[in-house]
Amino acid sequence: MLTAYLALTFGLIGATEARSDPDGSRLTAGETCYAVEVNGQVLGATRQVVREIEHEGRRAWRIEIHQRLPAMQFEVRDAFLVDRGDLGAIRYESDREASARAPAQSIRISYGEDYLSGSKTVGETVTPIEARLEGSVLEGNLWGLTFSGLDLREGVRHTLPFWHYDKGFGQFSVAVVGDRALETPSGLVDAWILEAGDGSGRTTTYLIAKDDHAELGYSAGPFVQRLGGDCSGFSRSHPELVR
Repeated sequence: MLTAYLALTFGLIGATEARSDPDGSRLTAGETCYAVEVNGQVLGATRQVVREIEHEGRRAWRIEIHQRLPAMQFEVRDAFLVDRGDLGAIRYESDREASARAPAQSIRISYGEDYLSGSKTVGETVTPIEARLEGSVLEGNLWGLTFSGLDLREGVRHTLPFWHYDKGFGQFSVAVVGDRALETPSGLVDAWILEAGDGSGRTTTYLIAKDDHAELGYSAGPFVQRLGGDCSGFSRSHPELVR
């Protein structure tokens, strides 16, 4: 989704770095609507739905993220199936609508114990995707909720391995750089401030609630995503994601 491609231009601030695994029990099932702003103007919304499911005997989270920015001719629906324990990727599906700027794009990836496979379709061109795995890996398009699963406290920094359909293998770096009281539609919420990057040298700022690890929003350059917005008319479910 668009969130994964937007970034601020400053580096992560120092703290002791360690390899970390998210704890999926920190996530909470539910539905959230966010407003998306560009240079202070609301241009669209993001609807995020998190549900508990059982997949082939495996406890999993089913996550759907639907983002629509009509003024920018951008609409994408991402659907994730991840392990409810360590948030390891099981399945990823994405559909980006065609626009005057770019053709439609569809991604389908299935993750196994030691192998992943799928395809990327842009317009009429289909490109197979496959890679060998060495154990569980995170889905490189799922940022905020992955970071919600981390042990967050003052000064901590995490390094997380991911796989992305365009970038291949990489690492998220996530640093807790402060905290603040955030005004939300339901009142003030104490939040951790995170700087997160994917090794590209750019970072995105995330706000994660201290009490329940809810994803409260992010900022990346002129783009801001915050609680609120109008998600009326958004589809209720991704049509293909494994139930």
